[in-house]
Amino acid sequence: MKRIFLDWASTAPPLSLAVEAQKKAAIELFGNPSSLHGEGRGAKAALEAARSLLAQAAGAQPEEVVFTSGATEANNMVVASILKKQFADPTAKPGRRVVISAIEHASLWEPVQAMKKMGFDVAVCKPDASGIVRPERLRELLDERTVLVVLMLVNNETGAIQPVAECVAAVRDFTGEKGGRIHVHTDAVQAFGKIWFSFPESGADTASLSAHKLGGPRGAGALLVSSKARPAWLFLGGGQEGNRRPGTENLAAVHAFAQSARFRIESLDANHARAVRLMERLIRAARSIPGVLVLPEDRAETGDRRFSPYILSFAVPPVPGEVFVRSLDEQGIAVSTGSACHSSKKDHTRILEAQGVPKAVADSAVRVSIGPETVESEIDAFAAALSETVPLLLRISKPRA
Repeated sequence: MKRIFLDWASTAPPLSLAVEAQKKAAIELFGNPSSLHGEGRGAKAALEAARSLLAQAAGAQPEEVVFTSGATEANNMVVASILKKQFADPTAKPGRRVVISAIEHASLWEPVQAMKKMGFDVAVCKPDASGIVRPERLRELLDERTVLVVLMLVNNETGAIQPVAECVAAVRDFTGEKGGRIHVHTDAVQAFGKIWFSFPESGADTASLSAHKLGGPRGAGALLVSSKARPAWLFLGGGQEGNRRPGTENLAAVHAFAQSARFRIESLDANHARAVRLMERLIRAARSIPGVLVLPEDRAETGDRRFSPYILSFAVPPVPGEVFVRSLDEQGIAVSTGSACHSSKKDHTRILEAQGVPKAVADSAVRVSIGPETVESEIDAFAAALSETVPLLLRISKPRA
């Protein structure tokens, strides 16, 4: 039986072009990009070519691209930069504020909670019932002590697209009135290569990207850093990446990352239109089954632009989401209960609860995420499996009289 993979938000099946690009670079470009000999110069040229290619895909400048081991490292680099500024400045007063949305990925949520333990004042901005953070709500949380604002671009569990540019404008308007500068960071992992994204038009100071969400290799990512931003880099020990991220670059992975990004960007419009049609088909099928709740419940069936067409969450209370995942897995279909980084944690329902979803419903949530290579027959097979599985699991879960 051929398995059906509908967990693209956790990772994407590798693109053959990425695998070949990584293999070729590993064999032919083995020199250290920092070395001055021929092998080193060849590796350096390939590294900068990959940097330019990725920058072009994100609408950024090559010098704004810092290669990392992934988005988790990129996110932590931003938080560490703020920490370093705080503790390196003898005039800094405790209680500086960080504003973070309640729906952030764990790789930002947890580091910011650690900042709270170190004396930062952390303000959490909750989304509305659709899972979208409103600029006016975020602005209410800003004050003269604020040094960092964190807001992801596409939520990894619900697909809700956040108005990052509008929120950044609200932050800049505030600082224009009060003076100073607030660093704004956006996690663009679920957006880049899937929906239209331009780093300069987002207005953010920094943005994190990941290779394996695009079909590139794991262990590669990037932090985009605006020329206007002045982070205080924490890592030391080498001059690589413009003294921003020391350590010999993983050239083979970086090369494959850039090739994957170019491939996805070139076909973005066609892939997006196709994903919209598949998602409409998926939502209609889910809503036709008694007991299934699409989350959020006001998500429209036809081209709802508030959401990425690649991600859908639904619930069938009181059936636990884990039960659904296992049942579908036995039928050859891979879905998840949300972020892979949250699946084994106690706060795995944090994002849905933040937008007002009751705990009992959030515990039942399942995420379905599609990709450019998902086909209509896979959506139909999933819908058929769901129509058979839901009544059975509801009967089993029904309390005995």
